[in-house]
Amino acid sequence: MKEVSRTLFQLTADGAGTMALIALLLIISAPGCGPRTTRGTGPGKGQDSFSDSGDRGQTPLQVTELFSDEWIPRFSFTFDNPDWRALLESKVECPVVCGDIRQHVPATVTFHNPETGQDEVYLDVGVHYRGNSSVCEGVNPRFGFKVSFDVFVSGRTFHGMKQLNFLGTEGDNSLMREVLANRLMSAFGVPAAEGDYAIITINGEAPRIYPLIQESDDSVFLQHRFPGDTDGHLYKVEGICGEGTLEYLGPEADFYTQVYHPRAGTVAADMQEDLIPFLGCFGITSDSDFMECFEIHADTDRFLRAIAADLAMPDFDGLPNAAHNFSFYFTGPDRKGVVIPWDKDAVFRLGYCPEDSPLDCIPPWSNRPTGISRLMNVYEQDIEALVDEFMLGPM
Repeated sequence: MKEVSRTLFQLTADGAGTMALIALLLIISAPGCGPRTTRGTGPGKGQDSFSDSGDRGQTPLQVTELFSDEWIPRFSFTFDNPDWRALLESKVECPVVCGDIRQHVPATVTFHNPETGQDEVYLDVGVHYRGNSSVCEGVNPRFGFKVSFDVFVSGRTFHGMKQLNFLGTEGDNSLMREVLANRLMSAFGVPAAEGDYAIITINGEAPRIYPLIQESDDSVFLQHRFPGDTDGHLYKVEGICGEGTLEYLGPEADFYTQVYHPRAGTVAADMQEDLIPFLGCFGITSDSDFMECFEIHADTDRFLRAIAADLAMPDFDGLPNAAHNFSFYFTGPDRKGVVIPWDKDAVFRLGYCPEDSPLDCIPPWSNRPTGISRLMNVYEQDIEALVDEFMLGPM
């Protein structure tokens, strides 16, 4: 397994240029990927349009159609303030601390629907910059946007979705890391968000291309990845409020809510049904009893696939190596837990990976969580086999 990992490391060691080439080759060779167009016409060219505070008049696009290889979505953002960059920056409070809620700036968002040829105009859409350290520390040459359609107009969605994520560089000048990582993980059986690209024009400036990533903590994503499951429970770990170390702290939900944030209709009381019993497994001393408990409360194969994918790419900022940027979702009649990864902009980086152990890419500000170390020790052979499968395909 380590020899295979070193091979990937050698391929990516030449930096972003090599990484971009590998990513591009993998993306364009993916099944169903064909010539891409920017179908539809731009604003002000005489085509029909609609303007609505809700969804009336839309020809709804499915998630797979919005994130399609057949065309590139095109959006226009219009801010009333011509100095929109300064306005968005003024809404970022640094340093970012747990509990901060970033204020949105209203904008008019126009989507050029390729299916209808119409311009769909959404008034008073909430926009703010994405990122924490990448924004506050000035390491991001181009910021990304989180776009929320329901923050000023309650209940409104964009083709069923409340939010869209347009990524900035965030340390990735190739703009390919997260899109590629999500596609690779999805093909590997990990429930990752859809990812593709979009073209954005802001206040009439020159258009730019941005990675477009599906929001992974809302009901639309869950319906897409877990069809038919209408009552699962989702808990998101963001890192800024603490790390999801898999430590059992006791039977009360209050012990966990600061780190494991209920999302998509889940409430703190739901933790008693699934999250707390799952974490309770990590307090068991006997390996055999731990495995029995874990396999009752987790979808073992899908859970280990998420761990193996993070180790193989590698991602030093995910669950195995930093204990954040993931969610737990407990699904099905038995409420078995799976890992939903998100924010994969730190994949394929070598800076924190020791040469003699390429699966241990742990940044200096973090330690591998005790619970993950326990899991990797108990399921070592299974994870090694999955890492090889991720890199080489089924053996």
